[in-house]
Amino acid sequence: MNYLEVVSAVILNDKNEILICKRKDKLLDSKYEFPGGKKEKNESLASAIKREIKEELNVDIRVDSYIGSVYHEYKKDIDNIDLNIHLHAYLCRITNGNLHLNNHYESKYVEIDELYNYDFAYADTLLFSKIKDEFKIQNIIQDLKELYSNIHSGHDLKHTLRVLYNSLDIAKSIECDLKRVKLIALLHDADDPKIFNTINNDNARYILSKYELLDDSIIEDINDISFKGNGKTIPKTIEGKIVQDADRLDALGAIGIARTFEYGGAHNRMMYDEGTKPREDLSIDEYHNDNQTTINHFYEKLLKLGDLMNFEVSKKIGYKRIEFMKKFLDEFYDEIKES
Repeated sequence: MNYLEVVSAVILNDKNEILICKRKDKLLDSKYEFPGGKKEKNESLASAIKREIKEELNVDIRVDSYIGSVYHEYKKDIDNIDLNIHLHAYLCRITNGNLHLNNHYESKYVEIDELYNYDFAYADTLLFSKIKDEFKIQNIIQDLKELYSNIHSGHDLKHTLRVLYNSLDIAKSIECDLKRVKLIALLHDADDPKIFNTINNDNARYILSKYELLDDSIIEDINDISFKGNGKTIPKTIEGKIVQDADRLDALGAIGIARTFEYGGAHNRMMYDEGTKPREDLSIDEYHNDNQTTINHFYEKLLKLGDLMNFEVSKKIGYKRIEFMKKFLDEFYDEIKES
């Protein structure tokens, strides 16, 4: 059986309608599809979808998000060969060029709820529910823009989106529920007591309920992600563990250093005091006590995170970023001595 890795673009217009096409292809028998094609050897998925759409439709696209993937086996293709495909879908928008059909003979934009009215290639129909979920994810991101509009302390929307992207990178090598990963990542700070005065995860529950996605196990994972003094709390699910690692990676490296000083400045923390030593084995209340220095936070939390990662792929990235932070601290102490 032949195995084929394929990419598809779910291309949106300004009305958030989806582009669907009919391909000049005997195998698909005049069925609609989301445009795309085969990934080449040593080519990334995102690069493949940009190349395919340029070749097929003569336009440049921006890849906004990874929707997910499905598997489907086509029995006997036009060459009488069984074909097993792994289809990856991306949410995209056209950034340059005018649509020209090089490999298709028909195209149209339709609303998401109209997809079921068209005769699609079977593999593409398996994406319908994932596309609907991704529309909800994009709406949640818009809600979070408003929620975080006045937050500038290292726990803002940009941090949340970096955690989302980190999570998706980690998830590439782990069997998991990608929708759960996205929801946990996006809402992991929505009720963080450092920035919000909510009770019982009110923000996360409201947003999940708004899109009919409320699940107490998601809330439980969100509550288990944060460091909590000694960092030994671990989410019960694979998806929660992925997001916990992703969140911790964003506390490390150059970004981690910048966020640490941003948070310290926002909370009037002293940058450094030679007489104030780092603490060990903190309780939750001690950990949240702001009467500490920013430099001590490196020792009380950040430099410990590499050993606390749940997955080897996360540890590898984490240790590399921690080495960068150690070099920063060495330089910091050298410069302090000179002042």
